[in-house]
Amino acid sequence: MHNGQVGGFDRFRKSADMLIDDAHYPDRRGATDSEALFLIACGLGLDKNPRRALEAAVGQLQSMAARNGFQGPLIRCTAALSDGETLYAIRYASDHLAPSLYYQWHETRRGWAVVSEPYEEDTQEWHAVPAGSFCRFTEDAVEISDFAPTGSAQAA
Repeated sequence: MHNGQVGGFDRFRKSADMLIDDAHYPDRRGATDSEALFLIACGLGLDKNPRRALEAAVGQLQSMAARNGFQGPLIRCTAALSDGETLYAIRYASDHLAPSLYYQWHETRRGWAVVSEPYEEDTQEWHAVPAGSFCRFTEDAVEISDFAPTGSAQAA
């Protein structure tokens, strides 16, 4: 799941596609910034170190937006993914308007809910994820740490 946009992506879509490694490029089905972000991160070790791979992938796309002269926000992004055991989520923007992200433990479903906006009228149980955060949700805990994109291709 990705909510947000990479500023001016249409200007450098081909260059962004070149950041997708050969092993993952056959999985490219569409032309969205979301798919490019995910596949770039896969090539940067998403399966071994999700935070560093996402920081590197977001950083590379943010740098491309800047180099291509985009004048608006370079990137606004909330994203979530899972390896089947752990749920990871990020909330980040190059400006002060990161898309919203909330979480809560859902007792009746025995799991975490991670959403863009609370889906229940009583929002007291929902926790807002701070902008610039990387979240790791396990069966019994949530860890929130800083998310700081880099321009580095060295992630894993």
